[in-house]
Amino acid sequence: MHVGFDKNGNLKSSAYGKEAVAAQARITSEHIRSKTVAKLCLYALSAFFCVAASYLVVFAPDGREISTWIIAGALIVAAAGSAGFGALAITTPDFTATFGQGPNGSVAPMDERPRGPLPK
Repeated sequence: MHVGFDKNGNLKSSAYGKEAVAAQARITSEHIRSKTVAKLCLYALSAFFCVAASYLVVFAPDGREISTWIIAGALIVAAAGSAGFGALAITTPDFTATFGQGPNGSVAPMDERPRGPLPK
């Protein structure tokens, strides 16, 4: 039985003999389980960042609100990145910011994004 990874990090395995199917099924299920555990850990990290950011905003010391908002914003961006988002856009009445890249390699400004219901 041969087990390895290709250059993209994908599992590459082959097995021969009587127990080949069972061995390959065990390898594949273990690989899927480990990817699921890694994804759940990243989601837990993202949740921790969001909770930490909200605690920072709620319990900000007097006179340090601006630095607390900056740190909380950085934690939200880190939470979105660890959750797997490739792009993040934040819009307020006074401020618009886009971070990251979308699937086509760029993030469209908020005024160029389609509005209204999705086409059928």
